[in-house]
Amino acid sequence: MTNTKFFEPTLTFFIIIYSLLALLALIGLIFSLSVIIITYRHRHCRTIPNLLCCNSCLCGILYCTMMLINVLYGFLPNYYRQEPISCQIRGIILGLACSSKAYSYLVQAINRYIYAVHYNKRYLLVNRSTYILLIIHWSVSIIFPLPNLFFNGIAYQIETRLCIITMKRFPTALYTVISFFFIPIVSITLLYAIILIHCRSKARKTMASKRRTSFSTKSRDLKLFQNILILICILGVGGFPCFILLILDEVEKTYPSWYLIVVLFLSLSVSFEMAAIFFLNKRIKHIFYNSIGFNHQENVQQERKYLQINMPTSADRYQYSLKSFAQPES
Repeated sequence: MTNTKFFEPTLTFFIIIYSLLALLALIGLIFSLSVIIITYRHRHCRTIPNLLCCNSCLCGILYCTMMLINVLYGFLPNYYRQEPISCQIRGIILGLACSSKAYSYLVQAINRYIYAVHYNKRYLLVNRSTYILLIIHWSVSIIFPLPNLFFNGIAYQIETRLCIITMKRFPTALYTVISFFFIPIVSITLLYAIILIHCRSKARKTMASKRRTSFSTKSRDLKLFQNILILICILGVGGFPCFILLILDEVEKTYPSWYLIVVLFLSLSVSFEMAAIFFLNKRIKHIFYNSIGFNHQENVQQERKYLQINMPTSADRYQYSLKSFAQPES
């Protein structure tokens, strides 16, 4: 195969892919903004898990916004697209968005690991610990893309008309794939595996011969497997094509259109993430459906049942409100 990676794809191809990129970015913005607005407006939604979901949505908003800006730049004259300072800024912010997006799921996995395994250590369960975890998350997300800036890993790519972390420089591209995708995927898998092993081990010690307990244990295990599968698949949609392109580019077996298709898969991954956060959060989903009058009665009954199970007493409601992320514990 002839190496054609230095030739620009056709204008028609750009229009089609850029239209899809803009559509995916808008879809991601709609889902992420819906989660944040509903969480902010409904006090009983202000829980630690929802706070971490909102953190992931902020990362998605950052990515989708930058992608819309890059789509607009893609139709500007070459001078504006390739202007050095603007190009570096767009590239580093997009890298920050990709890094923060991947590690926001790792933060959620760490939080669930703490609550499942170290539930008896109260100092780890307070809101302050969650805020520290978020500070570490954003610090790591800012630091990890910086080597690409210092070692010329961010450049204008003629095949995509984007200023991104290029796949044409193997060392920085390999660093990006490992730090942005492989480390989060492996870490998330290990954490959920530890949670699953711990829960099953504890269940064997405490479980009697009751069928109801056995059923709840199997349901919990199934939920953990579901979370692992969803997270790995979503991250893999964005990371696996990047890794394949990295290998093919190194052996000079790529087509110019493949670079933009990889960016499309990355945007598809972000949209899937935002949709998964919305649809897997039953409370936020029910509130949204109720607000638009969709299946109102059924959702009201499910919401009341959820509240009765999770907040059966006034004392529990009071403790629940204290854990609102709007009121951090001292």
